[in-house]
Amino acid sequence: MVESESARWLDLARPPYLAVMTMISLGIGLLAFNSFLVSTALPSAVEQVGGAALMSWSITLYLVFSIVAGAGSALVKRRFGARRSLVAAACLFIVGTLLAGFAPSMEVILLGRVLQGAGEGIIAGISYALIPAYFPSRLIPRVFATEALVWAFCGFSGPFVAGALTEWVSWRFAFLINVPAALFLIALVLMAPRQPDEEAGDPVPPPFLRLGLLGVGMLLVSLIGLDGKPVVKIGLLVAALVVIALVFALDRRARFPVLPDQAFFLTTPLGLGLWTVVLMPLALSGNTVYVVFLLQELKGMSPLGAGGVNALMSLSWSLTAILVSGIADRNWQRRLIAIGPLVLLVGSLLMVAAWWQASLLLIGLGQILLGGAFGLSWGYLSQAMMDISPEASRDRTSVFLPTLQSVGFAFGAAFAGIVVNALGFAADADHATLRHAALGLYGFAAFLAVPGVIAALRVIALLNARTSPPEEDALVTALAKQKPRF
Repeated sequence: MVESESARWLDLARPPYLAVMTMISLGIGLLAFNSFLVSTALPSAVEQVGGAALMSWSITLYLVFSIVAGAGSALVKRRFGARRSLVAAACLFIVGTLLAGFAPSMEVILLGRVLQGAGEGIIAGISYALIPAYFPSRLIPRVFATEALVWAFCGFSGPFVAGALTEWVSWRFAFLINVPAALFLIALVLMAPRQPDEEAGDPVPPPFLRLGLLGVGMLLVSLIGLDGKPVVKIGLLVAALVVIALVFALDRRARFPVLPDQAFFLTTPLGLGLWTVVLMPLALSGNTVYVVFLLQELKGMSPLGAGGVNALMSLSWSLTAILVSGIADRNWQRRLIAIGPLVLLVGSLLMVAAWWQASLLLIGLGQILLGGAFGLSWGYLSQAMMDISPEASRDRTSVFLPTLQSVGFAFGAAFAGIVVNALGFAADADHATLRHAALGLYGFAAFLAVPGVIAALRVIALLNARTSPPEEDALVTALAKQKPRF
C-alpha cells in the first residue's frame, strides 16, 4: 500500500481546490458544530425563557428538518444551481440562528431550530455533491479525511466554545456565533468561479408529499426516545418503517425522484453500498447515546473523564481516515470498504467483553476500533458510491450520503432505546441491571453490524465483476472532465 505521489495534502491548499475545500469544510462544520452546541447552551436558555418540557424538541426538530431538506437538496441544486441554493440555505440558517439567539420563549427557539435544520440540511447535502464535481478521484479520499477532521474538531471544540460563551457572556452568543461563520460561507460561495450554465434551471416541481412523509417517518422515530411502554415504542418504529417504505415506493414512480437510482437494490453495488452506509451508523449509534452515561454510572467516572473516553472514537475516526487517505491501490481501497464494517463488528464484540469484564482498558480499545472502522472505510465507500452512480442521479447519490448517515443514527438510537429499556435501563437502575443493559446494547450492535459486513463484501464482489481497471480509468477520466454546475 503505497501512497500516490500525485495525491498530496498540499494540493488541497492550492488553487483551484482551496476555496472549494474551505467552503465544503465550513458547510459541513456548521452541521457538526450545531450537533454539539445546543446540548451545552440550552439548559441556560431554559433558565431564562422557560420551556423545559420542550428541550428535547430542539434537537428533534433540527434533526428531522435537516434530514428532509438534505433529501431534497439535489432537486434544489438542479432547479436553482449550487451557488444560489447555498446562498439561500445559508440565509435561511442565519434567520433561524437570529430567531434562536434573540428568542423570548422556547417556542421561538424551536422555530429557529427548524430553519437552522432546513438550511443546514441543504448546505451539507450540496457540499457533498460538490466533492465529486470539483475534485479528481485521487484527491477525494483526502477530502473525506479532512471532513473527518472537521467533525472531530467540532466535536471537541463545540461543547467548550458553547460552554465558555454561555458562562462568560450569554447563551444567546453561543447561538449567534454561527452568524459570522454563515456569512463567511456566503462570501466563499459568491467568490467561487461561475460556470456558463449557472443561470439555467430545470422546472422541477417540489416533492412536498414525499418529503413531508419522510419528515413524518423521522418524527415517529424521534418519538420513540420519549418515555413510554415498550409496545408503544415498537408500534412507533413499525409505523415509521411503513411511512418511509411508502416514500420509497412513491419516489420510484416519480418523474423527478429524490432518492438515487437503484437505492437499496440488493443486486447492484450502489444499492448494497447504500445499505452499508446506513447499517454502519445504525450499529454505532447506541454507543454514541449511552456510553458516557454507562461510564459514569458503572465506572464512577466524572463527566469530563467519560467524555474523554467517548472522544477516543472521534479521534480514531479522524486519524485512521488520514492514515488511509493516501492509498492509491484500487484493490486495497475496495478491501477497506469491507474491512471497516468488519472492524465495527469486532469493536462491538470487544465492547461486550469489556462490559462483561468491567475493563476500562478494553472499553477504550473498543472505542478506538469503533471509530477506526469508519475512518478505514467511510471515505472510500462514499467515493465508490459517487463514482458508480449513474450520471443522471450522481447529485442525488452525493447529497443522500450525509442524509442517510443521519437516518442511520436516528434509527439506531431508536433500536438501542428499545433494547436497553426492555432490559430495565433507567437513570436509577442498579449496577447489575445497567450492566445487563450494556451487554444487550453492544450485543445488539454486533448483530446489526453483521449485515453491514455482508453487504460490503458483496459490494466489492460486484465492483470487481463489473469494472476492469482500464474501464475504471476511463470512468475516472470522464468524471474529471465533467463541468460542475455552480
